[in-house]
Amino acid sequence: MSDQRRRINDLFNDAIERPENERRSFVVERAGSDVELLSEVLSLLDSHHRVSPEFLEEPAARLVEPSRPSLEPGSQIGNYRIERELGQGGMGIVYLAEDLRLGRKVALKAIAPSFSHDEKRRERLRKEARAAARLSHAGIATVFALEEIDGDLYIACEYVPGRTLRAELEDGEMGVDRVLDVAARLARALEAAHAQQVVHRDLKPENVVSTTDGGVKILDFGVARLVEPFDRASMRLTEAGMLVGTPAYMSPEQVEGKEVDSRSDVFSFGVMLYELATGVHPFEGTSQASTIGRIMAADPSSLKQVRPALPAELDRIVRKCLRKRPEERYQSTADLALDLEHLAGRRRSTPSPAAAAAAPAQAAAIRWWRVHQVSVAFVYAVMSAFAWLATGRVKSDWTQVLFFVYVGAAALNGTLRVHLLFTQRHNVQAFRGELRRARPWLRGSDILIGAGLAALGLVVGRAATPLAIALASVGAGSIIASLAAEPATTDAAFPRRQSGVRRATPRR
Repeated sequence: MSDQRRRINDLFNDAIERPENERRSFVVERAGSDVELLSEVLSLLDSHHRVSPEFLEEPAARLVEPSRPSLEPGSQIGNYRIERELGQGGMGIVYLAEDLRLGRKVALKAIAPSFSHDEKRRERLRKEARAAARLSHAGIATVFALEEIDGDLYIACEYVPGRTLRAELEDGEMGVDRVLDVAARLARALEAAHAQQVVHRDLKPENVVSTTDGGVKILDFGVARLVEPFDRASMRLTEAGMLVGTPAYMSPEQVEGKEVDSRSDVFSFGVMLYELATGVHPFEGTSQASTIGRIMAADPSSLKQVRPALPAELDRIVRKCLRKRPEERYQSTADLALDLEHLAGRRRSTPSPAAAAAAPAQAAAIRWWRVHQVSVAFVYAVMSAFAWLATGRVKSDWTQVLFFVYVGAAALNGTLRVHLLFTQRHNVQAFRGELRRARPWLRGSDILIGAGLAALGLVVGRAATPLAIALASVGAGSIIASLAAEPATTDAAFPRRQSGVRRATPRR
């Protein structure tokens, strides 16, 4: 970055941290006789002020009135039976519903009255729905229908179960190969949309779901609009100055309320890719306002400064996506996808020396983890027979209660271990999330099993001393293994993904 550009960035960022009524005088004083510096920063401030403070400080979804009172589970709207609310978006409330005509689950978006009861906006929605319905790609959630029911509008879309990329980011640092795989898939999905002249305009980790088969799908083309390929001067259905999307992922031209095309999605894609690769937002400020200011004026740190292990080629790709001027970015998502796929291919064909050296040890650790799961499940099954013998030696209410507590905890524990073994072998992408959710249940049931066996040993101690010693020993060993051995084997096989940098706060 040139010295002059750096001075502009620094002065602008300092100015927007001050109260609005002090910014211009502060810039005039700091710029002194440097006319170019003064002109550039004042121009950036003018662009910055076009965005309302309410827009900058609040999530986009909160600025839109709710579609109507929430629909109760079990209620029916037209041919759709509501099951539960999935969430609220910028244009209404989204429900999981059953299409009673076709017997399938759908995501049903109830459009807010401010959109559905205004004729210009209704026409815009019809146009957007027609455009989105043309999209047919494995990486895009399908739009099924635009329904008008009792004067209200609803959009029925494909329901995609899975975890969002935001949830995956919350697990910790993503592996480089996973980042490249996700990015290449998303770029191809965007390519398919852009080929149909559809721009998403709200790309962010919350709008991408990791599917159960290891793929990814882009959700919510509900704010996308058809880009007219010829008559760009024709009447626009989006009102002048109306901003659509999530501020922290907008392109500079989108922030300014200008006409956007596929290159705006390329910028948003670059923001998301930077965040997936590093765990931090490239333009993160102390507030939404300062984040917008940095999008408009600042250049982010290189990927390798934040995470040195990342390939330099990925940094080049991201930087090209994040150019301020649309004409300097990738001009097509097809070119972007090719660059990402070539980089991923080179990494697969030439693994790093460190990765090659670590592979045998990692494989051995995973094998030992599998042996551990099978062994624990087997021991718990065998000990159920010993616990039953104990109830026969000392017949009391206590031994019966302890036996049934043990059996219930052992059944839960064994089921979880079998589930993790299956997921690790057949659904690798979902495994870390399943492991994270199962860990507290495994530990709790291990401790309950150990305490139950030890208590049974104490109860039958005088009546059957060898049996009591066996029960107490296995019970104590179960607790020790759960607190020491289990975490060690699991972390050796599947190191927790941690980043050396602070994670980005989700920008909704």
